[in-house]
Parts: sequence; C-alpha cells; structure tokens
Amino acid sequence: MGFFSWDCRGCGHPMLSQWAINETNGWMQDVAVIQSDGARLRGLYDGYGRVISHFYPNKPVEIKNATLHPGYQEPECWHAACWGLAGSPATYTEGSESSADQGFFFDDEHNIERPRSVMSDPKNQRAGMSKEERARDLLLRCIDVIEGLFDENCPWPEMSALLEEICQHLKEGEKE
Repeated sequence: MGFFSWDCRGCGHPMLSQWAINETNGWMQDVAVIQSDGARLRGLYDGYGRVISHFYPNKPVEIKNATLHPGYQEPECWHAACWGLAGSPATYTEGSESSADQGFFFDDEHNIERPRSVMSDPKNQRAGMSKEERARDLLLRCIDVIEGLFDENCPWPEMSALLEEICQHLKEGEKE
C-alpha cells in the first residue's frame, strides 16, 4: 500500500510524512490521533498509516481504520498544533476524512505556517478574554516556544518576552 493520510479535524490539511514536508509545513508531521476505540496516539506521522512515538521511535504504532480493521471507524486525526489550539480533545467524536492528495501528491497548497494561539496576533491581546482563557493561551504559547527550543532557530527573544507577559499576568491575578 502506498502513501495515504487523513485530513486534520482542525485545519483541514492532511497529516504529512517526512517525505512531504518542508521548512514551512514541517509542523504537519507532528500529530495527535484518537482512534474509535478511544486509544490515543501522539508522535510523527510516517505516511503509511503509522505514528512514530516521540518516546519509542523504533516502534511505530499502526492507526486503526475502517478500511483495514473491521469494527473500527475512521480515526480522528489532528496536527498536534491544531489539537492543542482546540483544547487537546481526549475522546473520539468523529472520524477524519481521507486526504484526496494522500498527504503526498500536492503542489504548494499545504505550505502554510503553523497556527499559533489567538494571542500571537497583537490585535487580539486581552480583547474579551476571560482570566482562564488568557492563562490557557499563555500556556499554549509556552508550548510553542518550548517546542521551538529543539529547533536550530531557537527563539530566546520570544521566550524572554513571553516570560515577561506571564509574570505580568500573574501580578494582575494577585491584585484580584
């Protein structure tokens, strides 16, 4: 069986393998999958229906699907970034669509930047956000930066600015 993939429930773009990514869309290989039996997988998509765990890279786990596994429904697939922005759902709700381009045969329609938290757009800062929403958004931004530390383009200035904003948020919380 050749390349195949499913579309992310968050952004609608396919999970991509190492053979289909570039500098812009490389984040689309890091995935979260919820199978119809409730099992959850996190890691890198290999393009052949398996997830390679960050913790056990030598033991890829097959994604159970309706085509190859009777009794299963299609998996609920997410890019890790989209999954985090959606609140990291933990239970299966609905299967993902099979990718028309198999997550491999495409031009540049999937060359998009990684989605960031709503706070990464300055016009959205503090606009109508509750205290809990603001705290959650700050945590998601921390995850973005921490994941970036393992990249050769380490975002130290971003980390400093983010830590300053977290301190300010905590000080505001103490006043209430």
